This record gives sequence, C-alpha cells and structure tokens, in this order.
Amino acid sequence: MRNDYSVTIFSRHKGKTFTFNLDRRFIYVPLVILFILVVSCVLLGQSYLQEREERQRLEGRVALLEQLMGKFEERAERQGGEALSKGVAQPAAQPTVEVALVPEEKEKSQEPPVPEIRIGGNAEVDPRPIAKIDEAKVSSLEENREGFRFAFKLVNLIGEPMAGNVAIIASLRPPHQPRFVSFPSMKLADGMPVKLRKSVGYSIRYFKEITGRFYFPFSYSESFRVLIYDRDEELVLDYTFLAEDVAVHGLQPEEPAPSLYPSEPSELSEPSELSEPSEPSELSEPSGPSDPSLSS
Repeated sequence: MRNDYSVTIFSRHKGKTFTFNLDRRFIYVPLVILFILVVSCVLLGQSYLQEREERQRLEGRVALLEQLMGKFEERAERQGGEALSKGVAQPAAQPTVEVALVPEEKEKSQEPPVPEIRIGGNAEVDPRPIAKIDEAKVSSLEENREGFRFAFKLVNLIGEPMAGNVAIIASLRPPHQPRFVSFPSMKLADGMPVKLRKSVGYSIRYFKEITGRFYFPFSYSESFRVLIYDRDEELVLDYTFLAEDVAVHGLQPEEPAPSLYPSEPSELSEPSELSEPSEPSELSEPSGPSDPSLSS
C-alpha cells in the first residue's frame, strides 16, 4: 500500500482546519520535469556559447584574410604600374650557332652497314636494333657426310629475355639448283619461307650459338640469309652473309658438280677471285670441271 502524504490547511478567518491526503506522484513528477528543464537550459546555453565563440573566431579569420588580400592587391597594382612605366624589356639576342654540313656520300662511306630490323607486320625499320649476329663460320659435318655446318652467334641487345624461331636460307651460285635451300627444310617462295617451321628455336638473355646443316658442297654457296622471328612469328632481324665473308674451318677443297646448263661451262672453269697462294683455297673453285662431259 502506498504511503500518501497528509496535508492540513488552517484557515484563520473561518477558524477551520482542512485535512486531505496527497499522492506522492504529484510531488515527484513535477520535480522530474523541473530537473529536465534545468538540464536542457544548461545544455542549450553551452551550445549557444560555443557557437558564438566559433562565429567570432571565423569572423576574425575572414577579416585577416580580407586584410591580406587588400595588401596583395595594392602590391600587384604598384608593381604593374612600375612595369608599365619602365616599358617592356627587349628579349636577349640568341647566340648564333653554325652547323657544318657534311656531304651525304661521305657520311654513308664512314658508317658501317647496319642490319635491317623489322618490327611487326608493317615492316618498319627500328633505329635501335634488338639483336645482332656475330662470328659466322662454317665447318665440316661430323658424320662424314657431304655438306657443312653453318653456325653464328645471336646476341641480345635489349637486356631482356627474347625467344622465337630461326630460319637460314642458303643461296646457291648459278647454275646450281635449287636456287635456295633452307634450314630447317621448309617451302620457299622467292627465297622466303611460305610457312615458318618452328623446329629451330631460341631463348636467350645474352647470346647463343645457332647451327644449321646443309648437305651440299660449300663451294656452291653464294650467300646465307638469316631470318630471326619472335614468338608471334614476326620478323625482327634479317641479315645476309656473303659466302666469301664467312670463316671456314676444317673444310677440304671441293670439286664443283657438273653444270646443269652445258651452254655455260665457263663459270665453273674460272678460278675464284678470292683464292690466295698463302692460304688453302677453301672458298675457291677448281680451275677445271671434274666431269668429262664438261671438258668436251
């Protein structure tokens, strides 16, 4: 049972006393409401004061910025007036540089031949070669068969790993047939592979020696064309060696085969212009044919 408050009121004029009971809720509820109102007023007052201080601080900053902008504008106007009063300065005279013209023919004669580098299918020439070929040489076959080995060193110039496939096209001297022989063996059209055969590949970071085998006498050779392809079968290096410029190791002088064209026996009967008395005539052809049919 709740304990209510007993309230007694005395009346002076009437001389009577009034007594009644008061529920405690009628006391606690107003007190709680009053407490909430007081706390709310305090919080609102604090937020108002903070807002006012922030506004005053921002107004001070704005005033300072306006003052600085005014000073900058005054300085810019003063400097602009001085520049206009002095006039525009004349530009300094540029030094004269004389370039000596070199004849084009002289430049071409002094520059070494650069192998043609084709990048992609548009066959553009790259001024910065990505690879080069060094130390081309020929030697005899180890299996005692007629023919020779053609070897060269493929050097990487870009410093990054490169890989692809190699084709070597040997061009024979007339009248020997066929006119072109490839390694590895593949179908040719005008001395170029119709479809690249990927049996001779390379993967190098610095350099690698690549060897091709040909089963005909070296004296038949006129030139060797080296074709270097990348992994996408795009031609990246096309270089041709003349047979006279290739170093020869371990090959014996060879007799040329009988001419397929009897009307031109004189080409095989003349000695080679590259033969020298002090060296073995590995690149020279004999002075006469070996077949009796040619001597007639």
